[in-house]
Amino acid sequence: MWVGCHKEQTMVFWNNLKDLVLEDKANVLCSDANSSKTGRINSAITFLRQHKDQEMTYFPSRHQMHEKVLRSVFEHGLSQVTSNPDVERNI
Repeated sequence: MWVGCHKEQTMVFWNNLKDLVLEDKANVLCSDANSSKTGRINSAITFLRQHKDQEMTYFPSRHQMHEKVLRSVFEHGLSQVTSNPDVERNI
């Protein structure tokens, strides 16, 4: 289910890395939300991992990272389960 332009853009990127002899030096590849269009299995990250012998580090989109940071803040700050106040009792 490749969207043609995504595969072509990925190949141009990979070929540029090879032309510049940088394919062995590319350790981190940051991905934005484009994989939501092609899916996790058919994303550019997966395609590049197939062409590269060593493992590449994957960073989720900035929105996913924001969600993880917020979750961590709330889990750390609110270590116990909170409940709604008993409004009827206070009336």
